[in-house]
Amino acid sequence: MNKLRKVVSAGPSGGRYGIIKWIIALVFILLAGGGIGGVFNQENDSSLSTVSQSNSNIEDALQAFDGNNFEHLPKMVKLPVIYDRVVDGDTQIVTLNGHDIRVRHLMIDTPESVKEGTSVQPFGKESSQRNDELLSQAETLYMMLDVGPATDQYNRVLAYIYADNILVAEQLLKEGLASVRYVKAPNNSFEDEFKAAQQQAIEAELNIWSIENYVESNGYFNQVD
Repeated sequence: MNKLRKVVSAGPSGGRYGIIKWIIALVFILLAGGGIGGVFNQENDSSLSTVSQSNSNIEDALQAFDGNNFEHLPKMVKLPVIYDRVVDGDTQIVTLNGHDIRVRHLMIDTPESVKEGTSVQPFGKESSQRNDELLSQAETLYMMLDVGPATDQYNRVLAYIYADNILVAEQLLKEGLASVRYVKAPNNSFEDEFKAAQQQAIEAELNIWSIENYVESNGYFNQVD
């Protein structure tokens, strides 16, 4: 009976013979009073077990996080964090497992607003304020590491931040408050989406794109009067 259940749960195989074999197995199970619910639930139960195991592994990794061992955190998985404060348009402080970490949005740059020795650049304060709005007003905040290095040379975490379902970096690009910059494989999973969002803002001449020659093709901000 178990072998017949496996045949049915696997579905009809290619060719007329495979289909006939599948129908015969199904009929035999029904005649034997076995029903078909349990056959198809076997796969669902297995999937639920895998999800449960995966969630358990993520929880274990979060609990083991000591503020520095980023290499043990799962990649491309949304990890819940607590918002502390914004630094500027592309950097913020969040708390993960009780540890405050400085996170920089991957693949974007925003005009300077607080950098020592640098004048406040056009739309620098606006990008910082908008970043803060998106992060502070979200009901749930998530951090997601890409597949590459988790930190940069300044020991900042490089990650995507989600405010509820909004990918914050992408939203800043859409609003013309950030440029695509520092694109380095393999930390570039959303490169196409980010460039599409930026192009949308360029065509609408939003904010940073309203100033001629302000943003170079590589995303660098020129000093303008």
